[in-house]
Amino acid sequence: MKKIISSILLLSCFAFANAQITLTANSFPAIGQMFMDHIDTLPSSVTTGPAGANQTWDFSALNSQFVDTSELVDPATTSSGAAFPTADVAGLQGGNYVYAVNTATESDFIGVSGYFNGAGPFNLHYNHPNIIAKTGVTYNSSYNFYYDWDLWATGAAFGQPLADSIHIHNDTYVTKTVDGWGTVTTPLGSYACLRIKEVDSSHLVGDALIPLAGGWQYGVVDQNRISTTYSFMNDLSIEPIVELDMDSSQNNVAQTRYTSQWADGINNISKPALFKVYPNPNSGNEFHILVGGLKTGNYELNLFDVSGNLIATRTCSVNNATVTDEVFELKNLAAGNYVAVIASGAYSMQSIKISIVK
Repeated sequence: MKKIISSILLLSCFAFANAQITLTANSFPAIGQMFMDHIDTLPSSVTTGPAGANQTWDFSALNSQFVDTSELVDPATTSSGAAFPTADVAGLQGGNYVYAVNTATESDFIGVSGYFNGAGPFNLHYNHPNIIAKTGVTYNSSYNFYYDWDLWATGAAFGQPLADSIHIHNDTYVTKTVDGWGTVTTPLGSYACLRIKEVDSSHLVGDALIPLAGGWQYGVVDQNRISTTYSFMNDLSIEPIVELDMDSSQNNVAQTRYTSQWADGINNISKPALFKVYPNPNSGNEFHILVGGLKTGNYELNLFDVSGNLIATRTCSVNNATVTDEVFELKNLAAGNYVAVIASGAYSMQSIKISIVK
């Protein structure tokens, strides 16, 4: 569940090339933002690089084993929005929604709606919120906080028929330290960034009500975990430009991700009222992408494979009074999943998955 949090959180702000950054409320999560993260699960030669001022971190050799797409939406439009009435924004990723609240000085993660270890769906509320970001954070800033949550469910929901009820409690202590600033290079370009080191110390305890054992059995599951993540943040999106997850020894990088697409919010980038692919799934010779509800102009349609490779791109001319129908041929595409993205300049506006079967 941590990755659900961390893939949409930690924010950025205001950046100049070769100058350090200060995080501001302008970069708190906003409805309409969307991201495409390239995941490198085999970063054998990647290191965290040095801390300090005016550093250069080169991640241009990162690979992309698969792509993870997420989007921030209005909580009222989600299936569990009513359970989180104070939320300003919800993030959709991997079939789960995460919910956040913004104030003038802080953005807080307050809960999750979705599945826990395959069981659910559940609405999980945080007793103490996970702080996404604070304003005024810059090089050498640091802060600590604590968040926790409780999950109550039937034993049957977790495949435990002998347990009438299950209670899971998680405590996490977090330290965030901005230990460097400088220039980060990815396969897509170079960016001015802050580097934020996050250390999470979590304790998860599971209790079970088992009548045959005489009642509540405490500490059936008792796990401690320490995790460390390095996030390189700039002012282009709330997603890290690069994120490094350390292995259990904390000495090596176990997994990385880098962001390739972003939009700066619904107030600046209007999403199309119509963005549809048919047939989908598709086993024929071509597929159609319908675009409508945008102001008249030229837009890019990009097609990516699941590794994040750009397969095809074209410029489509949109008239706000009609529906644009763009046709792509399938003869050169292998069976599998693809992602179609409509973009305006540097900003992605919406994405949709396409399945091809042959």
